[in-house]
Order: sequence, then C-alpha cells, then structure tokens
Amino acid sequence: MSDATATTREPQPDGEQECPQCQAKMPVYTGYITWCENCGWNLRLEESDPPNNRFEAIYASINQRLSTGLFNKLLKAHSLKPTLTWSKIIAYTIAGLVHGLTLVLVVLGLWLALFSWPYLILTAIGLLMLGAAWLLAPKPPKLPKESEIVSRDDFPALYALVDKVAEGLNAPRIDAIVVYEGYNAAFGQFGWKRKKVLFVGLPLFSVLNSQEKVGIIAHELAHSINGDPTRGFFIGTAVNSLVTWYGILYPDSVTPDAEGYGALGGGCVMPANLIMRGLAWPIVGLVHALANLLWRDSQRAEYMADVLAAGVAGTVGQVSSLEKFQFRHSFEMAAQRASTYFKGENLFYELRERVRIAPRREQERIRRVAKLPTLDIVTTHPPTAYRIEMLHTHPVTSPKVIITEEESEQIDKELATLEPEMQERIVQAYEESFY
Repeated sequence: MSDATATTREPQPDGEQECPQCQAKMPVYTGYITWCENCGWNLRLEESDPPNNRFEAIYASINQRLSTGLFNKLLKAHSLKPTLTWSKIIAYTIAGLVHGLTLVLVVLGLWLALFSWPYLILTAIGLLMLGAAWLLAPKPPKLPKESEIVSRDDFPALYALVDKVAEGLNAPRIDAIVVYEGYNAAFGQFGWKRKKVLFVGLPLFSVLNSQEKVGIIAHELAHSINGDPTRGFFIGTAVNSLVTWYGILYPDSVTPDAEGYGALGGGCVMPANLIMRGLAWPIVGLVHALANLLWRDSQRAEYMADVLAAGVAGTVGQVSSLEKFQFRHSFEMAAQRASTYFKGENLFYELRERVRIAPRREQERIRRVAKLPTLDIVTTHPPTAYRIEMLHTHPVTSPKVIITEEESEQIDKELATLEPEMQERIVQAYEESFY
C-alpha cells in the first residue's frame, strides 16, 4: 500500500448506544468496537481467558507486578544485553538434567540390549529404553514445506528488503520466507543446520507503510541476535522432551473406556492410570518451572528486539508498527464479514480501508488498550505501552534502512498475488470455527 498521506476525512458515527454499565451515550461506528469513554466498558475484547480461580488471579497479579518491576529496572539500565542470572543457571541445569536422562537411557539401554543375553526380559527392557531415548532425543523443528516458502525468484523485492534489514542489524541473512494468513509475524530456526525462517502474516503486512514494514521485519530478525535463551536449541529441545514424556505418561482417561477388560482388568487399569497421571504431573511442573525461570529473560529479549529494530527502522516507524498490531480486531471483523456475508468482496481491501479511515475514537481505544495490563497468566511479551515507552527512552531519528515508496509498492505488488489464496484460507478457517 502506498505511503501517500492524503488527508482522510473523519467518518461520522452510524448511531448511538447507551452504555449498559454507566448509561452514558456511546457513538457507534460500524466495523469497530463500541466502547464507553466514561467507564471503559467494552474497551478491550478479551483475547485470553480470565483467571479461573483465586490462585490464578493472584498469580496473574504477581505477573503484572513483576512485569512492571522489570520495566522500571530496564528503563534505568545502561544496556539491555543479557546477563548471567541465577534463574538462568537453574533453567540450564534443569535442561541439562533432562538431556542427561536421555543419555542415561541410551547408555543403559545399549548395555542391556547387548550384554544381557540370554535374559530376554532384560534385553526387551534395554530395547524399550532405546526406543524411549529415540523419542526423547533432542530434535530440532522441521523446516516448513517447500510449498509454503515463497522463493527469491518470485519475490525479489521482499527478499531484498529482508536482506537489507539483516545487514542493518548485523544479523545473519535468512534462508527462507513463509507468507501465511495470520495477523502476526514470527521468526524461527529449523533443522540441524538451524535454517533461519521469517514468517510474514499477509493481513498484518498489508496495512503497513514502508518504515513499519522495516520495523516488523527488524524486530523478528533481532530475535536471532538478542540472546533469548527460550529460542535456543538447548532449552527448546529440553522442553520438547518434557512434553513428549508427558504425552507418553498421561492417559486420556482414568477409567477404562474400551471393551474387553472385564471386571478384574478394569479394576487394574484405573489404579495404573492414576499412577501414570501422578508421574506426569511433575513433568508439567518442570515445564512451568522453566517458563517462570526464563520469564524475565524472555521479556527483556522483547525489549531488546524492539530497540534493535528501532535502530534500523527508526523510533517512529517501530512505534507505529507496534500500534498496527492493535488492529487485530479489525482484521477479525473483516474476516468474519467475508466468511459470512460478503464472500465476493476483497477482504484485504476492506482491512486496509478499516485501518486507513479508523475514526479518532478507535485510535484512542487502541491507545488505552495498550496501557492496560495483560490478562495472560504467563506471557513472554511485555505490555505494549511499556514497549513503546522503552522505545522513546532510546530514540533513533536516523534509521539505518529507509525504503522508498516505489520499493514498498513493489513489495505490495508481489504480495498481492497471494491475496486470493490467503483470503480463501482465512474464510475457510472462519467458516469451520463458526460451524
């Protein structure tokens, strides 16, 4: 989409509604959230489930206080670079023990399989250990399918921009780009060679101007150099091993749900399943322990990725890109309309228009939402308002990468070829969730 900034006329409300909470009059704009400026009713549609009990409510409150404390600490810090902490040492120790258990299974399994003859039971136990070790062995995530990756030959302008951003960050060049249907962006490393893949959500990218494109790409690529341990191979594969253990041990049901057990068999299955569940719960505890131990490092890494990205895109572009994330609801509304009422309309055109002509009231709602605490029990992302304030404390007025309007439009033309396919996927997903 063009960066031309022709004056957009402020849209008029389509009607009025009374706030059910304080009875104040609220203007209604079709396609946007109706909310009360007086009491804050419906200011934010919940994106996560609220706490289910008092314990979770206390935990969420503690998480918010810790998030605020970390923000205030980093705001005064001279550097956002990672440091060695006790929580990180403990997390790596836990991950080392998980991998060590896998190694023990390999060694003991080989010994039993090779040297326990003629004791067949011990040989069988050894083979079972080797099988378990194979399941638990560190395995990097697989590369996306070739059909999901957009090629350099077909998307030269997009790859050129990503390469330019990587150079501005002093980060390794990426190996592939996947364009998908989500209102988001991501970065990941795959395979034993740790191939670097950038994931570009076409709905989000379609509403960005040139420097916002730079900002989104730079933030994701910064995750390859910001020292986030949760994205590293050692911790990540340990978590995967724990999840595999949990899947093996945790039975779907305590009571036998298959026929043929008989009274005696059914009576044996239930205690066995209870024991298996009891063994599985400590594994869940270890996963949660790792998440909590590395929580501060994860949030710090997000701040650092923002600051690194601002050095490439400029503070204005980076802040603006964060604000565009808040239009996720506009995307969901456009997708719902396209799947239910207007199947012949261009979803991406409607989304761009919703963002372009968003009334000041919607922009104010987004600013207020950005200042609200997250409701997630555990989240690796700090509140958007904190991220924006952190960026303003490290202002960059001369970005390293500036793309022209022509370059931005060329990228848009390349991506526009994917819009029909993406719209079909989005509409299908919404239809399936509706029915």
